[in-house]
Amino acid sequence: MKKKLIKTVLDLENKELDKRDLIFLGNHCNSFDYNKNELIDNCNLENKNWKNYDDFTKDYDYLNSLYDKLLDSLIISLNKFHNIEKQKNFWEIIVGPWLMTFCVNIFHKWEITENFINDENIFTEIDNDTKLEKPYSSIENYKRDTHTEFYNHYLFSKIFLFLDEKKVSKIEIIKKNIENINSLNNKNSNTKNSQKFKAYLKSLFLKIFSQLTKKNEIVILRNYLGFINNLKLNLSLKQLPNFYQHHLNVENLIKNKKRENFNIFFKEDNLLESFLLSEILNHIPESFLEKFDDILNKIKNFNLPLNPKKIFVTNFPYNTFLSFYLAMCKEKGSKIISGQHGGCYGQYDRSWIEEFEIKISDNFLTYGWISRSNSEKTIPIGMLKQLDKNNQFSIKNKKNILFIIRARSKYISKLDSGTRSNYKFDYLDNVFFLIENLNKKLKKNTKIRLRDTDLGWAEHPRFKKKFPDIRIDYGTSNILKLMKSSKIVVSTSLSTSYLETLSMNIPTVVVTNFELEPVRIECKKYLDLLIDSKILHLNPNTAIAHLNSIYDNVGDWWFDQTVQNNVKIFCEKYAKLNYKINKDLKKILD
Repeated sequence: MKKKLIKTVLDLENKELDKRDLIFLGNHCNSFDYNKNELIDNCNLENKNWKNYDDFTKDYDYLNSLYDKLLDSLIISLNKFHNIEKQKNFWEIIVGPWLMTFCVNIFHKWEITENFINDENIFTEIDNDTKLEKPYSSIENYKRDTHTEFYNHYLFSKIFLFLDEKKVSKIEIIKKNIENINSLNNKNSNTKNSQKFKAYLKSLFLKIFSQLTKKNEIVILRNYLGFINNLKLNLSLKQLPNFYQHHLNVENLIKNKKRENFNIFFKEDNLLESFLLSEILNHIPESFLEKFDDILNKIKNFNLPLNPKKIFVTNFPYNTFLSFYLAMCKEKGSKIISGQHGGCYGQYDRSWIEEFEIKISDNFLTYGWISRSNSEKTIPIGMLKQLDKNNQFSIKNKKNILFIIRARSKYISKLDSGTRSNYKFDYLDNVFFLIENLNKKLKKNTKIRLRDTDLGWAEHPRFKKKFPDIRIDYGTSNILKLMKSSKIVVSTSLSTSYLETLSMNIPTVVVTNFELEPVRIECKKYLDLLIDSKILHLNPNTAIAHLNSIYDNVGDWWFDQTVQNNVKIFCEKYAKLNYKINKDLKKILD
């Protein structure tokens, strides 16, 4: 008797099946039942793809070469579709992040699928009408959907259908009519009401100062300086700040071209690339095709200079407005000065998005490190976010241990050293183990900080169910205030949070694993200083023992001269505080 292959949890929806008759593609088939408030633990199957880091680096290089080939073909096709002649740097700024996300989405699922296609003793059910409901309007919408069960179920289904059609799969495909199962999409955070008020103030400012700000030779866009420092920086440059729309409402824009007329000519070298080529039209956003002209017109009519000398911006990929504006200005000769906005930048062994941002920028501002391959572009200016530092940080009368939990996606859609498949499943289990094994006194004073988004692993209900007596912040409070009010902050990955607490000299414990978060050789010697100081722990057991032992006398450990010196050396390289940040930025921009 053949066993049924479960591609995602959607194959199990509303069905009572004996697990002995099932085969699961991977641990992504586990889910959380929000109605019953329980984890549906269908399998503990570890995906072997990318478990070996050498395999990951080999695939990383392949995906980079695939990206370059596809990008060259897309540029030719997009120019022809729009009857224009834009250069590579224009198109890469706009489509690059989407293209790599698209390639990674398909590649990793293809690799998982190939582990099963030679088993003739299994079958899988696929909907007769396997399709996406409509084209994605923007890269924001596409990126948001990559975390949903429906999107990933669609991709797995299409891969199996393609391999069956090419007669390279022995799996039996049973086509049937399946009811709409797009009911398990993840719960995302709501837009804050305060954004509406800010938008009103911006629109008011634009009406009053539109003619003045449109003449600015330097444009300062999204960054982490804060309102006051941004105002001071603009005034020091003898200009008023440019207020602008952070996001375009692409859904309401005009379609003046037909998707069916878009053709991409690409010489595929294998079946994977053939499948990718067959799917690209289903995934490419309307902002690149049907609504491209209207977006350009909207941006031309915004209150922003169209030919500034320099633009200062951070965190612009995956944002339609920022990407289009930067591309338009870069084409006319504007210089792009971009800044670091992630903790793993400069630390992870491989990070595609870091490489991309440095590549398209004229200068890239870092927290203190210099790029190993682009030293001439990187400027170690320090942390852009202005943080208070008190070298004699007071821990008196403080009791809280703050655990900062990173939101992890169930499905891989980005390319860096920390996103390998086995890491995704182990991460929460390691955090649970860490908190469970604290002594009673520490547990009583523990507070858990979660992200406000759910990317598939249902952290919010799972933590609440696992630790009903522990206080949980669901990403609503100001994180810097939470840090400053804590006796100890525990970061559970090499993310921005531990750089911020170290730079503010707040007692910090970091738990990671270099097997799961491989770091650069030049970074490891600085992380070793944190290991020597018992700040960084490579397994939860040593972190537990350390926390239990130092809680009552945190100051004796933290203010030890060796520990403080090691923190200072590390921060100078990866979390440098710059109290003259505006002055240094002015030199770069002026």
